[in-house]
Amino acid sequence: MQHCINRIVFLVLVLCAAFLNSLQAQDLTFVKVPLSRENGTGLIAGITQDKEGFLWLATHSGLHRYDGYQQVTYTNNRYNNNSLADNRLECILADHKGIIWIGVWANGLDRFEPKTGKFTHYRHDPQNPKSLSDDLVTSLLEDKEGNIWVGTHKGLNLLHPETGTFTRYQHDAADPKSISDNKVRAIYQDRQGTIWVGTGSPWESKPGEGGLNRFNPKTGTFDRFLHDTSNPKTLANNWVRAIYEDSRGVLWIGTFGDGLHQMDREKGTFTRFPYDAQHPEKLSRPYIDKEKQNDGINIIHEDHAGAIWIGTYDSGLNRYNPKTGKVTQYRKNGRNAAGLDDNNIWAAYSSREGSLWFGTANGNLFRLDPHRHRIPHIETGSEVYSFFEDPAGFMLIGTSKGLLRKNLKTGRIKRYLHKPADPASISSDTVYTIYKDRKGTIWLGGASGELSKYNPYTERFTRYQHDEKEPTSLSAGAIYAMLEDSQKNFWIATGYGLDKMDRVNATFTHHQHDPNNSASISHNRITSILEDSRGFLWLGTRFAGGINRYDVQSGTSKKYLLGNNIAKIFKDSQDVIWVATESSGIYYYKRTADAFIPFNLNQNESIIHIKDILEDDQQNLWFSSEEGLLKLNKDRNNVLLLGEPYGISSASLAFQAAYKDRGGKLYFGNNKGYYAFFPHQWHPNRHPPLVTLTGLRLFDKPVLPGKKSPLKAPLSDTDAIEFGPEQNVFSFDFTGIHFINPEQNKYLYKLENYDHDWRSSKTERVASYYNVPPGKYRFRVRASNSDDVWAEKAIAVRVKPPFWNTWWAYAIYSVMLLGFVVNFNRSQRQRLIRIERHRARERELAQAREISKAYKELKRTQAQLVQQEKLASLGELTAGIAHEIQNPLNFINNFAEVSSELAEELQHEFEAGEINEAKAIADTIKQNLDKIKLHGQRADRIVKGMLQHSRTSSGQKEPSDINALADEYMQLSYHGLRAKDKTFNATLQKDFGNRLDKVVVVPQELGRVLLNLFNNAFYAVQQKMKSAGSDYEPIVAVSTSRKEECVEIRIRDNGGGMTEAVKKKVFQPFFTTKPSGHGTGLGLSLSYDIITKGHGGEMYVDSVEGECTEFIIQLPVTVPATPSSMALDC
Repeated sequence: MQHCINRIVFLVLVLCAAFLNSLQAQDLTFVKVPLSRENGTGLIAGITQDKEGFLWLATHSGLHRYDGYQQVTYTNNRYNNNSLADNRLECILADHKGIIWIGVWANGLDRFEPKTGKFTHYRHDPQNPKSLSDDLVTSLLEDKEGNIWVGTHKGLNLLHPETGTFTRYQHDAADPKSISDNKVRAIYQDRQGTIWVGTGSPWESKPGEGGLNRFNPKTGTFDRFLHDTSNPKTLANNWVRAIYEDSRGVLWIGTFGDGLHQMDREKGTFTRFPYDAQHPEKLSRPYIDKEKQNDGINIIHEDHAGAIWIGTYDSGLNRYNPKTGKVTQYRKNGRNAAGLDDNNIWAAYSSREGSLWFGTANGNLFRLDPHRHRIPHIETGSEVYSFFEDPAGFMLIGTSKGLLRKNLKTGRIKRYLHKPADPASISSDTVYTIYKDRKGTIWLGGASGELSKYNPYTERFTRYQHDEKEPTSLSAGAIYAMLEDSQKNFWIATGYGLDKMDRVNATFTHHQHDPNNSASISHNRITSILEDSRGFLWLGTRFAGGINRYDVQSGTSKKYLLGNNIAKIFKDSQDVIWVATESSGIYYYKRTADAFIPFNLNQNESIIHIKDILEDDQQNLWFSSEEGLLKLNKDRNNVLLLGEPYGISSASLAFQAAYKDRGGKLYFGNNKGYYAFFPHQWHPNRHPPLVTLTGLRLFDKPVLPGKKSPLKAPLSDTDAIEFGPEQNVFSFDFTGIHFINPEQNKYLYKLENYDHDWRSSKTERVASYYNVPPGKYRFRVRASNSDDVWAEKAIAVRVKPPFWNTWWAYAIYSVMLLGFVVNFNRSQRQRLIRIERHRARERELAQAREISKAYKELKRTQAQLVQQEKLASLGELTAGIAHEIQNPLNFINNFAEVSSELAEELQHEFEAGEINEAKAIADTIKQNLDKIKLHGQRADRIVKGMLQHSRTSSGQKEPSDINALADEYMQLSYHGLRAKDKTFNATLQKDFGNRLDKVVVVPQELGRVLLNLFNNAFYAVQQKMKSAGSDYEPIVAVSTSRKEECVEIRIRDNGGGMTEAVKKKVFQPFFTTKPSGHGTGLGLSLSYDIITKGHGGEMYVDSVEGECTEFIIQLPVTVPATPSSMALDC
């Protein structure tokens, strides 16, 4: 029992696979390519594709190049040797270099270079054994090493392109290792590198001639495989026309008659697959017409999908599916023609993008896309508007002829029609919309204002219709959409407004357009309803009413897209609201802007009539339109059009007729039924077009390569092109070669640095530019296939400037301008020099007068400044002397006052007779008088010193006590500062040499120098006291010593010190570091002059910034001593 069940299951699976294979095969469609018939195409003997992507056809009317749009024909011109040798061609090959090789009937072999248009002819020469063995060339092969093999009616040839000679391999009846027959019909190299040669002709060979040959390249011999009537594992016929190895490694051999074989290359045996009329699905060649004596297998070819195609002389095609082992037949007037209206298959070829090509003996070219199948269409005999899958496994389909109920398991269909006499029948035969509410109730909307509630268990209907006498009845007009909102309100979009249904009481509330209320609905013809997350209802209307965002609570609406007819409002899984319009394409709602934005369909912008929207399980959006189905990917950046090539009839899709079932299958209604498919089954063709520049024109005239041409090489091999200044009107012809739906290929082009944006091109594949200014540019052209997969080609372009606008012209202009400027400058300079010399002489005279005057004024001012400095020094001295005099005067006054009091006491004592007391008082008075005399003498000396200092110096030098001068002026300076600042105190350190002889100096001048230095020292420590801490002790020190031939005086302070910059300038006139108004800057300068010039001595300064400063004076005793460098130790 279990064995039987297993067998039944196996048979079911086999039958299902066969059925699916049949369906898939039936979906394939042969597209006849419209070729020019001007000279008659004739038999298409061979098809190939070059590396640029062009398809080449070898026919009996010449050579044709095809790019998917137009063909270029090359024919024989007997007056031009650079043309085809003859128009009757037998075979063709495009080698890896892009060279086209053509086998010509009775006229040898032609080599054609498409880029240069050059033909080279190879002919049979009876006198030359290294020439082609025969002029009737029937087959060609380029092997893996790039060698060209040529089959003729008199043997096989190997071309040596470097010499143009051939090695011949011909039949020798006495040599069994020679080729079996000279009539070569097929040459093939398998993946192992073995070369196979098929020979024999049904029209010219005798029985027994022909056969299959395997070439041994080491020995130059052949292994023969021939028909043996007694051995069924040999060839069925010797006339071999087709040899092919498929992707699975199976080597197929096709011969005349019923000769389909698979070869076991190791054993050298063959398996025959004869035609079985009782089982046409079995592997074999196509149907055999016994009356056609010349019928046989002409081609065996594998397409990109892995199917094996077997073509015959006059019986059409078989498609073999290796996965299922089944065959599908295609033949003219057959049950499954699929567009094939010619049974005489002569050539087959697969182009790069996957197209399969068939050429026939009647000159027809067919193209097939083996990957792409037509979207299944189910005929219903009526227009389909709506779908609904109920939980019981039935699909409800609303049509123009009732409601269909399809059993999804069995496929059986039941139709429900309106019956006027049956109130439980459907209310209308035209079902626009089907909706299921949350309670599971199924509602049907009709074309004339009828609403039906469907009970799937009883298969009965409850009707709701418009009643003019009852205001709470359903509105009139067609029902386009229904919606149960989040508040469980049930809304119905009708041709006369929006109705809200009370499903318990079967009453309707109407929301309609009010011409007197701008906040009401814009139009009553409502086609679509959507509720958003905020509870607003979005209503789409027709008759230019646009969109209304309806607030149910207030009964008001906001308008959008007025002037548009709305087909559908849809919210996707990303919470974006999309709108399909009937005349302006697709929009999406941008919430931040509260506006609907047009969506760019890229190169499909002409598609503006959108009928419906839905989203698949992969989050792709699908739009039904007049041109077909538009698929917008999940990222919303790529649009794919599924139109006629996919089986979608243009303008056939119905309004609001899109649906997705629970399994993810999509349904789209049209005027004769509906399309149903799983979206993941339809993949775009990922092969981009081969973009090439096909032509260049100047002033609309073609440009060919040449020495005097801007094109130095073929355009396809050119990376850059240079135009002359007068060649600024040019155009590029271009194409994107992709043969699947080439009419849907799209183009963009741009001349960088000239065009701001990309330009689009559809029918005209040419880019024209006018009056392009000189400069460097880059021309770019982009092409896409019908599935929006893009490729690009670019070429650099330079328009040279005219000679007067070149760099070397500007260099000449610059030199000329420079010469002019130089000459002009020279003459101007000479003129200016003459003028300036005259002016200079005038200025010199004036300046001399001014200098003389200024000199006199300067001398007077200098004298005043010197006097001022002396007065300042005198003022400082006077202040110090005043302070010095004040002390002895205080003593004198005090002692005088005490003495006066003692004199009174003395008198009293005398009167009292106290002689002893009187004597003691008298002694005290005498002591006081002695002290008064002492302090008076001190004051006298101070006054004399003041008078001496204030006297005008006579300039007479005299021996002077340096220690006394230093001590005196130190005291005067210190007390002078204290007279101004009572708080100031400093430690005075004195270190006078004991054995210091008097030095001959001018005392007043030296005193002035010492006073200036002491003043500066006390000023420095006073200033540092203001910023230093309480632990700072101001010290000013003076020392004298004998140094060989000089006396040295050092005055040092521990004030703020000097920087190196200040030290360098300290003896310069008018230089001072004191604030403005506190010094003239002449003190140290005058002091320096007094010591160096007045006394022949030296004066130095040494200082450490922030720590101390020391001035050193060296006065000669006899001869001035040369000063030595001394370091300052602070």
